[in-house]
Amino acid sequence: MPVEPLRLWQLRVFTGPGALGNTTGVVTVDPGTSAGEMARWAAMLGYPDTAFIRGTAQGLEVLTFSPYGEMRLCTQTLLATEFVLRTTGEPAPGEPWRALTRAGTVSVLRDDDAVGYVDLPAGRTSVRRAGGAVVVDTGRARAYFTRTPGEVEATRLSPAEVRDYCRAEEVSGICLVAPTADPWLVRMRVFTMSLDGAEDAATGGAAGGLPALWHAEGRPWPGQIRVDQGTGGPPNRALLHVRATAGTGAQVGGRVELIASGRLMSPPA
Repeated sequence: MPVEPLRLWQLRVFTGPGALGNTTGVVTVDPGTSAGEMARWAAMLGYPDTAFIRGTAQGLEVLTFSPYGEMRLCTQTLLATEFVLRTTGEPAPGEPWRALTRAGTVSVLRDDDAVGYVDLPAGRTSVRRAGGAVVVDTGRARAYFTRTPGEVEATRLSPAEVRDYCRAEEVSGICLVAPTADPWLVRMRVFTMSLDGAEDAATGGAAGGLPALWHAEGRPWPGQIRVDQGTGGPPNRALLHVRATAGTGAQVGGRVELIASGRLMSPPA
């Protein structure tokens, strides 16, 4: 893909019935663009996550920033970038795309049903206990609490409470997880440091930790599941697809919709 600097695509990732997913930006930049410049762009754009892509001798590099800082790995921006590449004819149909990220090379593939998947192999996943939580790291460490659906719905956490907990436990987010009467559907809410402690409508890495959580809690994995994340109406909800791979690995998928494309007109302040 020829990288024309400062092209912008706005997309929604993890869409589905009753779920508008998360707004996501993809921006092309010159190889010499600094992390500070990208951070300022991300803060100015204000999307929950923005991918900055640039060509290197090794391939296409994807660097992800929230309005509050850089993230080593983000499934949401990888799915958005893969969707943009598909519109330009790269990669070929049925061929996986490999992105260079801060967490290493990550594969993204697309099924015939038009759902893209980010591969999170078991070698990148670690599990530990922290009090009443199971901490799963799929690129970022998150604390998982299994609750009933009613408890998940009723929970209220302030950003300050989330920040204090995450700093004390050295995690990047809090995940409230509730299996439902439907064995292929899981209810989840995520509060994350990437949004300064606020709730996120869609978090692919958190969904990718579910097979490891199921394994840690001794529960059989039911097959490919759907994750209903967020709270309230469609603008704050997302639908994610998760399937387990070897060991405690996972593939996290979702549908992507292009909203608009254009060009950035002014440099970050």
